[in-house]
Amino acid sequence: MTVPPAPRGRKKRLIRLEEPPDELMLVIRATPESRSAAVEEMVDRALLSAGVYVVERQERRELLYGVSVFAHRRDEGAAGILERLRAAPMFVEAPVGVIAAAGLEVIPTGRASITSTCS
Repeated sequence: MTVPPAPRGRKKRLIRLEEPPDELMLVIRATPESRSAAVEEMVDRALLSAGVYVVERQERRELLYGVSVFAHRRDEGAAGILERLRAAPMFVEAPVGVIAAAGLEVIPTGRASITSTCS
């Protein structure tokens, strides 16, 4: 996939201070109907993210290779989130703790979103 050229000024992604709890469930929408195609799409989206967004950490700016996810507590279930993802035939769901144990960083961003990035 071709990544479009970066804009002149990258957008700064705001990071919330609180850490997401390990038991918080992440839902990642996937448009392709196969697992391998879904993973490829997530990689492509992370590359696009890095072309647009940065985060600031300890007085330095880093590209944000992020994948947008939705979060819910285990007792709430994913039904409400899946209602918003009707166009996506597949989704991946995993707890924050499992994502973090796999070496990915989970960053709470914006008001109600969380971004998962490679570290």
